[in-house]
Amino acid sequence: MFLVEHVKALYRLLNHLYKSEVRILGGNYPLCIHVGDEGEFIKVAEKWNGKRNIYVGIRDRSEKVRRCATMWDIVAIQTIVIDLDPQRPKDIPSTDEELKKAIDVAQHIADWFKGNGYKEPYIAVTGNGTQLFFSIPRVDVEDKNRYVLQDKLQNFEIFLRRKFKDELKKKGVILDSMYDLPRITRVIGTLNVKGKEMPGRTRRCSKWLILPTERREDSRLKEFIFGSI
Repeated sequence: MFLVEHVKALYRLLNHLYKSEVRILGGNYPLCIHVGDEGEFIKVAEKWNGKRNIYVGIRDRSEKVRRCATMWDIVAIQTIVIDLDPQRPKDIPSTDEELKKAIDVAQHIADWFKGNGYKEPYIAVTGNGTQLFFSIPRVDVEDKNRYVLQDKLQNFEIFLRRKFKDELKKKGVILDSMYDLPRITRVIGTLNVKGKEMPGRTRRCSKWLILPTERREDSRLKEFIFGSI
């Protein structure tokens, strides 16, 4: 399965100023491919769909980078992704019940943000868990603020773990770390081929719960996370 409209929605949501870094993982060797437009992004994703796991850099890479980015290649933050994974044995897909718990937690967190005056994040099902996508006005990353901004992203995750501690514990869901600047995320709309299939634990295609139609840039969330910068 390949959900082209879901792939398009991710590309538009990330809103990269420069080329997007696509990583093809699994198999004997990883690939790092830099694509310059939506059509190229879709073409690469479709080529590798079902064969390997396909990821893309969340934050803007320098226009000069031609390899897999490090933190020193990141030039802007415009999207924040929160990753929720149900507890389960290692290296196997989640059951429908486990996945539902991750969806429930994601919706609970999204509802909290919406109810407290923030823009509602989009929710994606990654295949085994869920992710929340928050859009903010562009924050420029320079050498003088690189570590400070990364620390603030980490503090935001710490806040969420504390704020939703009871819900995470009740549902058996882990909020994984995604704060490092060069972090990648699954290309939504592609098949998750991670883990060995077994009865009740099958691979799934990643998808949006509600297909994004626009970036909901949240200036208030930017201020909450980064303060005056």
